[in-house]
Amino acid sequence: MQDTEEAYPRSKNVIHHGEVQTGSSVFRKKMEYVVLTSTHLVRFKSQQKAYEAYPVVGLPTGRPTIKRHNQSGSVGSITEFTSPLYEAEDRLGLYLPLRHVVSVYQVDDGRPVFALQLDCLNEENNVASSLLLQFAGPEERDGWLYAIRYSAHECTLQDAEPVSQFNTSFVARAVERENDYNPEMFTIYKIVQRPSPKTVERASSEDLSKIGSTVCFLVIGPARIHLVPLSNKNSSHSSSSLNGYSHQESHGILALAGMRLSTSDDTFELTFRTPFQKPKTWYLASVSSYDFARQFRFAEGFLRPSWQLRPYQWFVPKAFDFDESAINHDGHGDSFDRTLAAYCSAYGVNVRHIQYEIQTSHDDTLSFELLKPADPRREQYHKLELLAVLRSLRYNRDFTAMSFAHVRLDELNDSRDPYGSEHVFSTTYAGFPLSSSVSDLSAARMLVQEVRALVLTNPVLRKLTFTSCITRKPPDVFDPRTHMDTGCGIVEAIYLLVQNSTFYVDWLGLSGIRLGETDLGYLIEMAAHPDCPLRGLELSKCGLTDRDIMQILGALKSSHHRNMELLDFSGNPFQLDPDTFGGQVEAFEQIKDVNLSNLSVDRSSPQPILASEILLNWPLEHLRFNGTTLNKATVDTLSKYLSDERSSSLTSLSFDNSSLTGTDIAQLIMSMSSHVAKGSSRTLHLDISRNRLEVGFDDVVGLIRDHLTPSHITLKFLEIQDEQHFRRLVSAFSENTSTTHLDLSKSSLPGEASESTFDALERLLVQNTTLQTLDISGEDSKLESLQLGPGLHRALLGLKKNTSLRSLFVRHQKLGHQGADALAEALRSNSTLEELHCGQNEIPLSSFTNLVDAIEGNTTLLSFPTMDESRDETIKQTVKGATHVHENTPPRHHHDTMSSIRRKFTKKSTTRPHHTPSSSVELSEQDVKAAVSLLNQGWDYQVARLEQYLQRNYCLAHNIPLVTETPPELLDPPNLGGSMTELFERVKLDSTPTMEKDVQLGNAAAGAAAVVKSPAVFDVMQGGDAPPSPASSREGGTTESLLELAHAVQWNETDGAKDGMEVEKRDSKDGID
Repeated sequence: MQDTEEAYPRSKNVIHHGEVQTGSSVFRKKMEYVVLTSTHLVRFKSQQKAYEAYPVVGLPTGRPTIKRHNQSGSVGSITEFTSPLYEAEDRLGLYLPLRHVVSVYQVDDGRPVFALQLDCLNEENNVASSLLLQFAGPEERDGWLYAIRYSAHECTLQDAEPVSQFNTSFVARAVERENDYNPEMFTIYKIVQRPSPKTVERASSEDLSKIGSTVCFLVIGPARIHLVPLSNKNSSHSSSSLNGYSHQESHGILALAGMRLSTSDDTFELTFRTPFQKPKTWYLASVSSYDFARQFRFAEGFLRPSWQLRPYQWFVPKAFDFDESAINHDGHGDSFDRTLAAYCSAYGVNVRHIQYEIQTSHDDTLSFELLKPADPRREQYHKLELLAVLRSLRYNRDFTAMSFAHVRLDELNDSRDPYGSEHVFSTTYAGFPLSSSVSDLSAARMLVQEVRALVLTNPVLRKLTFTSCITRKPPDVFDPRTHMDTGCGIVEAIYLLVQNSTFYVDWLGLSGIRLGETDLGYLIEMAAHPDCPLRGLELSKCGLTDRDIMQILGALKSSHHRNMELLDFSGNPFQLDPDTFGGQVEAFEQIKDVNLSNLSVDRSSPQPILASEILLNWPLEHLRFNGTTLNKATVDTLSKYLSDERSSSLTSLSFDNSSLTGTDIAQLIMSMSSHVAKGSSRTLHLDISRNRLEVGFDDVVGLIRDHLTPSHITLKFLEIQDEQHFRRLVSAFSENTSTTHLDLSKSSLPGEASESTFDALERLLVQNTTLQTLDISGEDSKLESLQLGPGLHRALLGLKKNTSLRSLFVRHQKLGHQGADALAEALRSNSTLEELHCGQNEIPLSSFTNLVDAIEGNTTLLSFPTMDESRDETIKQTVKGATHVHENTPPRHHHDTMSSIRRKFTKKSTTRPHHTPSSSVELSEQDVKAAVSLLNQGWDYQVARLEQYLQRNYCLAHNIPLVTETPPELLDPPNLGGSMTELFERVKLDSTPTMEKDVQLGNAAAGAAAVVKSPAVFDVMQGGDAPPSPASSREGGTTESLLELAHAVQWNETDGAKDGMEVEKRDSKDGID
């Protein structure tokens, strides 16, 4: 006690004093003389005793005149003060340190009593209690209230340790358990949790004594606000509850719907609400209520730095001083990430389930794209996840474009929130009110509200894409009397903004959304509005008829004929009439992109789809006819257009699956090269995939050999009936010097390519000196498998002499270890390749390691895949191989038979009987887990090496100083060596005790079944993540032998009998035979 008095000396400075009726229960009240100093509240039995301690109070002059009150109890009445709460008790009085005072507030239990309640906490023993002070009138009560509040708050500010180290550590651990602890973003306050006013009103006089307050801690973490009860330092005496109850609670900072600070005492209220739920209110009190409010504003401002309007009610006294400019309103950098994490925490969703991409455009502006959920088993987000994303995007002026393409928003379109409107925006960005009332805006569907808020809060947003985000289909026939189509919600949201002249987005993507009559009504009025700044309107696959498209074109023509740049009506079920369509679109002056793909056109018609005069009047950059059958008149018109120098602005021309013949394609290529200088090529991307190239094939090949092709050519999905045609095409490109980017992916040959075709591909890589990008990828889907064949690895060796390629795509070609080794050999010599895309090729770990070794000596490669799909396939094969071992392992006899893995490969290579003596392998579930774990360690190590070398190359390419420090994950490489002989011997010697017992009892089959039926192994077999199993947890050489088993399984079930022969040779070399 002496140390405490030295640390906190008693002040002789008397601030207030007087005779007060004190008490702590219904039956224990008494008159006392109370003296308030700047450090203590002292209770004396009489004024005489107070005078002896503090002469300034004076001697008593007569009978006290204080009015006696009804002796009924108060809501705050609880147990009597006990001596541990007081700092000292001497012959004169009881000394209560003000630093123990948690809150001071008026008691309001519905009766005419002028009382104050002081809630206190002694942190030396975590004893909590309260004191009731009753006064003669409101003036006297208010005088004491102000004096105690002011003095207690000053003591708190001057206290070097307002919360003890013990309680701070206890609370930190409690918050850390909820994953919301950061030492730099952690503020703690002592507070009192009061009962709800409704609880007090409903309580009878008998229950009043049972209703009390609870002393606890209020914590502001990085993303949440926590109520943490006291820790019981001493269970026999400690109590945090003042006739109440306590348990830990928390709410997200961004879930706050309202804060109310009392103007007269320490009470305050916090109201939280998550979407689609009723609000919840905490009734609190603390001498630090103002400090908490300020700290909350800083925390909330950090999580929502650029928000101009706060989405919660903020009721604070005029005396509350807070400098808004102290909050950093800079919304750049990682503001979106932390806002999204905070909203996810507030709404109880996992931020890791949300995938998005942020890209930088050529003009340094950022675009945001929401991707599908991270979990591949989920097709759509929950509505709370969507709300977290959409609300995090508000006021984010970093993004000029936002895309939600192929992310389903139906849940929001079908939902309303009747419990609150704090996130509803009823004003423009400049603060002017919208024409609709708040009640009407609040009654709208959630998607309508969020799209409006997204546009209203971002004045720099220019592009919104909602492609295929609504899957509902409107009624085929619209009848307002029987069924009112609610619409997709997006057009309705934008329509109100256009009406208020607050819509600044000039590019809107609605493709893939079926638009009903309601949507069309909004869209047509919006398109005709003069304040709508549209430049692009994507309406592909929207179910539009001839009448719908003509109405939309008429509305756009009336107000936007000078600024429209995009016309996209592809994939709609309407018959394109050249006369009617041409009459509508010829009025537009600035069209740069026309998409007329997948439309129904009369091929026998003598009229072209678009006249050459219309095309030449536009500054066209992109023209697409994919999937639209073109008639002869259209081909001739396009040829005339391409031969004119005014078409030089065109950069892409697509005829994918347009029923063109080789003769038609040759005519178009000849036209576009007519005004190109000799020795140069036209900079244009020509897509002629899936056409009838065989009719007029020689004409096309001749133009390729004559160097008349444009710079970019895409020839995907070629269906070659005669392999010689494909070989001639490749040979022509070997001599070509005009095309720099070539796509021959997913070509279909009659069978596996011959040696002559692979020789032609090798010559293409060796002889062509202008190709910068080449794509010869295959296709491996459930419907078909398109690969060139196993001899492709020889052609890839041509990369050793190539000096022009910058990017090579060779996916889905089943390269295996032979193809990977060929690529590794080429990378050791090639010095120009920057990107190599060779994923989905069933490349084992050993070959991936060989590739990484090659990249170590290559200083130009900047992009290379991490082979995640090969890793997954290897793990599956490892588990499958282990299962095969169990199923084929017979009981032990005097002479061991050949291992099941050995028999497995032998079956592929020979027909001799399998009775050669060898070691038997018996594996337990733990063995399989250890093998999978070590296999993952091997992949992780090589991926870390790969990333280090690519980072080095990037620094060299951009003249950035190199970091020579070796990453920690590369300091301890895993031991992946070992032969097949060691594999069988180690597995034989290091079988787990469980399996040995099974074998001894004749239950080897049961042990194998246990491996197959294990949930962890089953997950791996189904493609799930491998369960972690640290290698250090096992003894001896079991883990090494298991890893060898994994390598053995990699030797590969996918390459057929030929690979079986190679494995047989390797086994013989190792001496197993």
